[in-house]
Amino acid sequence: MKLLDEITLGDNSVVDLRDVNVVVFVGANNSGKSTVLREIYRSFSGANYNGLILKSKSIREITDGEVEEFLNEREIIAGGYSYLRTGGDNFRYDRKAFGNYLRSGGHEGAHVEIHANIISQLVKFLDGSRRLSITESKDRGDLKNPSNSFSRLLVSEQEKKVLRKIISDSFQLYLGFDHTVGDQISIVLGETPIPGSDRSFEEDNIEWLRRAKSIKEFSDGVKAFLGILIEALGGGAEILVIDEPEAFLHPSLGARLGRELGVIAKNQKKDVFCSVHSPSFILGLVQSGANINIIRLSYDKNVGSVNFIPSNEMRNIMMNPIYRSANLVNAIFHKSVVVVEGDSDRAFYNEINERMISIGRGISDTLFVNTNGKDQIHEFVGVLRKLGIPTAAIYDLDFMSNNVRGRYEIFLSSNLGDLDYIMRESGQIWSEIKRHLSKRNLFQTPLTESLANRLSCHIEILKRYGIFLVPCGSLEGWLPELLGGVRVSKKRWLAEVFHKLGADDRLPEYIRPGAGDVWAFLDEISKWTEMAQE
Repeated sequence: MKLLDEITLGDNSVVDLRDVNVVVFVGANNSGKSTVLREIYRSFSGANYNGLILKSKSIREITDGEVEEFLNEREIIAGGYSYLRTGGDNFRYDRKAFGNYLRSGGHEGAHVEIHANIISQLVKFLDGSRRLSITESKDRGDLKNPSNSFSRLLVSEQEKKVLRKIISDSFQLYLGFDHTVGDQISIVLGETPIPGSDRSFEEDNIEWLRRAKSIKEFSDGVKAFLGILIEALGGGAEILVIDEPEAFLHPSLGARLGRELGVIAKNQKKDVFCSVHSPSFILGLVQSGANINIIRLSYDKNVGSVNFIPSNEMRNIMMNPIYRSANLVNAIFHKSVVVVEGDSDRAFYNEINERMISIGRGISDTLFVNTNGKDQIHEFVGVLRKLGIPTAAIYDLDFMSNNVRGRYEIFLSSNLGDLDYIMRESGQIWSEIKRHLSKRNLFQTPLTESLANRLSCHIEILKRYGIFLVPCGSLEGWLPELLGGVRVSKKRWLAEVFHKLGADDRLPEYIRPGAGDVWAFLDEISKWTEMAQE
């Protein structure tokens, strides 16, 4: 049963949860993803809660039919008293009063604090250690009134069937619950399906349990994967808060977990919150058909911001072949992005930036992404800026040509002032400088002083809007001293320059960042990305 109506975050952004199954928090390192999860979980421990990122939450007003279904499923009668089965202990409660509490969205009825405490038991927080511990042996208890996830799954054939299929599809192993030793239930995995019911003590079952391996013998990845699904299917929680669910998992297994968790959240009407660093897990969620809400957090210089990523936009990024081939989805995990024309550009600028970062310069936590030519750059930049990600573009000087597709679009998306003037000036400057350039857009004759000033002024204007033109003409114009004036083919240029840059920073010939040239160029981009994040 869905419990939450909405949450409000620190910048007063309201997250509507009425039709949402899974909320995913993404962002760069230290952007607040884990913090907001802890705050969501802790908000259920007190009536009023105001955190660093989470400001408030509200429980929805649940319908009469939902309330009755929920209570009928969870109520236990013992000793003449009514108890409510939760994800933890069973609580003695007043059915009518608690029903009124749920119908009112948690605001009305007697014993509000007691009822709020019951709700808190329906929330489960799973970090790395907690989800690993879920697979540890548990007390069998009274199977007529199961009190933990193992005993519930042992007696619930429907949920157990779902879990078994997921495990067999994922690992080609078969799940069993061993309750033949003392009063404990343990998880085992076998190479063949268990011949009968887990609850049977027939000899075939006992022999299968002898041959099966204890979950203790498997990796943390298997334990984490199984632990999350056990909690989702048998734990009793209505709200799951999961920090990095893809941790310990290979990308393909992370995608499967995302897909299965999305299906469970949708079918069982749970609220699931998670922080994610893996595009594979998000892809699985998208494929699950669940309604997901992706929220990108950023936190810089004590200022936080929230950007909502519509699920259809995320699906486009993940499924569009052009974006998928460029791994564009990885952008949501970085503070900024720099889009360049080709793979050689990406490799070169990324290497230069890495060397600058090593001495405290450069663009921190950025992703360099290449398109298949300058005509596509505006599409990449537009998509990423729409998601609230500071995104710069690097173009060779021939970008100013009137023949370049997308020039107007990127000017428009960058909120340039007088578009007609900028377009006209760009084309006119290009018509005058192109006679000074070689076929590779490298300067072969000097510009007049007035033309050089005009070009410089135009470059400076575009910089303010995150559009960076290579002042030396094209990629191959950078660091000319490395090749000693010797011209090499475009195909060989990158390999030759990388060789001259050196690979071992312990050697004297290793090239370190300097004061001008491409080093200064990336310093300018760094300044722009920092301002764009504010």
